Amino acid sequence: MRYLIAIIFSFYSVVLYSQTIESLRDEKQRLLNEIESGNQKLEEYSKMKDTHLSQIALIDQKIVKHNRLVTIYKNELSSYNTQLNILSNQLDSLELSLNKSKDEYAKLIRNYQYSSLNTNILIYLLSANTFNESYRRLLFMRRYKDYHKDHFNTIQQEHSKYIALKENISSKRKQLNTLLSSLEDENEKLQNEHNRRNKLVSNILQNQALVKQQVAQYFKQSQELENRILQLIEEEKKLALANKNKSLGPDIENNKGKLNWPASDFVVVSSFGQHEHPLYPSVTVNNNGVDINLLKSTSVKPIAEGVVSRVIVIPGNNASIIVRHGKSLSVYSNISEVSVKKDDKVTISTELGKVYTGSGLNSRILHFELWIGDTKQNPEEWLSSK
Repeated sequence: MRYLIAIIFSFYSVVLYSQTIESLRDEKQRLLNEIESGNQKLEEYSKMKDTHLSQIALIDQKIVKHNRLVTIYKNELSSYNTQLNILSNQLDSLELSLNKSKDEYAKLIRNYQYSSLNTNILIYLLSANTFNESYRRLLFMRRYKDYHKDHFNTIQQEHSKYIALKENISSKRKQLNTLLSSLEDENEKLQNEHNRRNKLVSNILQNQALVKQQVAQYFKQSQELENRILQLIEEEKKLALANKNKSLGPDIENNKGKLNWPASDFVVVSSFGQHEHPLYPSVTVNNNGVDINLLKSTSVKPIAEGVVSRVIVIPGNNASIIVRHGKSLSVYSNISEVSVKKDDKVTISTELGKVYTGSGLNSRILHFELWIGDTKQNPEEWLSSK
């Protein structure tokens, strides 16, 4: 009974771990596909001007995925080791059972050889005192023969299970060795990505003083832009009270996750909120929106239908266009060629302007923000998946 319970428990344990491995395998394939797509983008962008931040962002994404792959390989190895331990325990139990059955069968054969049954079956039957006794002896002989046969079949079945289990364990060990090799390969790729990133950052920081100046200027301009937006929000609140019937454009509050991106071909190089600066890990960025590196086209369009609320220029910076969507605002900064003016009604096909292209880290970089009321939002939660 204990042996049966152990076998059942081991069976379900193996099934459970097999399902875990299958789930890890699916995630692994998805990550490998995404890494391949990232490789293709990197190859394309490395040939283009002003895409260094995009390349760093893509490498960072690949590093995250490679790290996850390393974790998956380790989890797979752990699962396979657990399975091997379970299967090995099954094999030991089955081997004990098989040896016991063989011993019993050997004993049965020996007893048969030394019994009167093996001497002369006919004499054994005819020596009965009555016909009924002779008939019972015949039935006994048949059952004895069937018992021999059943015992032999049981041994054969257990032996087949034993061989199959050994082959399964051998297969698992081969898979384990393959996984170990994959893990080593993945660790090497991860190190290569880190080296590639360090080399790219080193190239950008050749004129470190200029880069530091540009980073400091970016932080200053971001704070000034936030102050202007907050000032604008207060002004528009007062205007809304004074002109209750004035149209503020259609609202977007019910379109979370459905809004258009302001550009068609880009890479997010700085996400929303606090995080490390891509060039200076010791510097913390507190981004009010997202920064995206526009690649082939520098044209910028609204994320939804609305009304141009302001076109403002911060000294030392390019223009920022603010579009109102009901109670919400979308902000498009680093625009060098402005195509709209205050109070213009715009749709998703309207070109607001073109992003600055020139020298410096902000070349081809669009800074985009989204405000619902007077609260800044994470744009990536509101815009549709790329």
